[in-house]
Amino acid sequence: MTAPHRVCGIGLLVAALATGPMRADAAARVDSPTELVLQGEEKAANGEHAEAARFYLEAYKGMPADERAQMGDLIVESALESVKKAYNKSPDPDLLDLGTELIEAYGSDMSGPEPAFIDEARRWIEERRERDGDGGPGENPFEDPDLPDDPVGDDDGIGADDGGSQTDEIAGPILVGVGGAMGVSGIIMLALGARLPNKVEDTRRDFYAGDEYTTFVNDPDTTQAQIDQFDADYDAYIDRENKRGKNLMIGGGILLGIGVGAAVYGVVRMVQHRKKKKNGSSAAQVLPSAGGLFVRF
Repeated sequence: MTAPHRVCGIGLLVAALATGPMRADAAARVDSPTELVLQGEEKAANGEHAEAARFYLEAYKGMPADERAQMGDLIVESALESVKKAYNKSPDPDLLDLGTELIEAYGSDMSGPEPAFIDEARRWIEERRERDGDGGPGENPFEDPDLPDDPVGDDDGIGADDGGSQTDEIAGPILVGVGGAMGVSGIIMLALGARLPNKVEDTRRDFYAGDEYTTFVNDPDTTQAQIDQFDADYDAYIDRENKRGKNLMIGGGILLGIGVGAAVYGVVRMVQHRKKKKNGSSAAQVLPSAGGLFVRF
């Protein structure tokens, strides 16, 4: 899978998972797959590829089985790439174990033919084990024939930026996709909430003017207490629907604001990446504010 396809695919996956915050139970989950993917992208963008791989693995494990079957290969492929970059930077047998765990986790869910990237990653891990053994690297631990154009950085951090260029490309579009999905959801909630009070009032007016209520009131067997109780119950129902409309509008406004913030931050990340590619140097890192461009889903 090429890098542009992987960027779009992961963006769609996170946008799909982002619909979870609209459920009350998902809103309380701190380590949701969406958040873990975003944290993985953030770690990878900062050159912390070992941590990125661990976040991707946890995100994959936390996805429902149907989502793993449909789009889990995108997460696993990104995780294996992070394992490679982390090992090339600092060879550690635990990273090879992490790669093996990723392959085994994916293999247990896979029903069709094995993707090429899985076979390639398995061979890469076996070659590193044979070359370096369990005790650490061989004579030239930084040599990687599979990644000739991805040099390991020196202390100036230039190499780390080069290694994270692909994740820089991914992070911006993902945030824009997530922000767009949340913004659309917020607009829908605002529209529903704004229409609900008018709809409720129309229903009340039509009901009291209708034949069913008139027949009920004029029935000789109907007592005044029954009429009063019916009216009280119906008024309580109208109040609940009005409150539901207000809550929808409040939630939609919050969701729209967060979505716009995430999309704007994603655009900033994309602009940063383009400047870094153009200038060949690291741009200043823009971090989310305490108000939360990064939100917990």
